[in-house]
Amino acid sequence: MESLKKLFIIVVALLCVVGSVHAINMELTPEEAQQFVNCEEKLSGMDINLIENMTTASSTAGSSSTELVAANAARKYLAIVNDSDETVYISIGETAVVGKGIRLNANGGSFEMDNSNLSFKAVNGICSSGDKNVTYQEGY
Repeated sequence: MESLKKLFIIVVALLCVVGSVHAINMELTPEEAQQFVNCEEKLSGMDINLIENMTTASSTAGSSSTELVAANAARKYLAIVNDSDETVYISIGETAVVGKGIRLNANGGSFEMDNSNLSFKAVNGICSSGDKNVTYQEGY
């Protein structure tokens, strides 16, 4: 079982390396990427945040602060997308206020939490007219 787990970590790391290389337009062959991943010193201390469960849902932002996503101590990832025709403002762990906090522009404005900015607190939202849809995907 331990060797299977190690193989899985190597595969995940390889996918991360290849994806990162592609994202910054560097040239690296699959063989070179494999050599990098096989190097145990490179993998030691690597923080791989495996997401076991994903929830996809939607919430409605009101004209007063509304909880869009509940607090979740097991959260490892969260993406929120404004699926409405009006700007929605979100606040993490605090009351949402129009014109303050994190602005999600109309028709697809988004915010993402990952290892670099993760919070377990509830996400609250508000918009001017109320009843505006936001979608989210949460990993834990």
